[in-house]
Amino acid sequence: MDVVKRLLAVFLIVAALAVTVHFVASALYEDAVDVGLGWNILNWPMAAVVVVALVVHYLRKRALDRTETDGSITREYVEVNLALYATIVLALWFFWNWTDDLMSSEAQSQLRRTFWVFIDPLFVLIGGITGMRLWRCAASQ
Repeated sequence: MDVVKRLLAVFLIVAALAVTVHFVASALYEDAVDVGLGWNILNWPMAAVVVVALVVHYLRKRALDRTETDGSITREYVEVNLALYATIVLALWFFWNWTDDLMSSEAQSQLRRTFWVFIDPLFVLIGGITGMRLWRCAASQ
C-alpha cells in the first residue's frame, strides 16, 4: 500500500508542477506552441488529481471524525476541514468549466476563461498539498 501511496504522491506532485510551469510560462511560448492544446492535454491528469484529492481528503475527514469525540478545534481539525472544503470547491469549479470546454464547439465565454485563473492556482495548491500528504503518510507507515 505504501508503494501505491508514493506513486500517487509522485503523480500528484508532477501534475501540480506541470500545471505551474504551463500556467506561469505559457506567455513565453504562446507564439511557438498551441497553448490551448497544452491545456487540453493537461486537463485529463488534472481531472484524475482532483478525484484522488477528493477521496484522500474525504477519508482523512472521516478518520478524524471517528477519533475526535470532545469537539475541540485543533490544528489537525482545521487542516483536514480546510483541505476537504477547498478540494470540493476546486472539483466544482474544475468539472463545471472543463465539461463546458469539452462540450462546446466554440471558444469558451470570457467568464469561463477567467475562472481558469482561479482554478489553476488552486489546483497547484491542492495537488501539491495532497501529494505531500500522501508521501508523508506512506513514509510514516
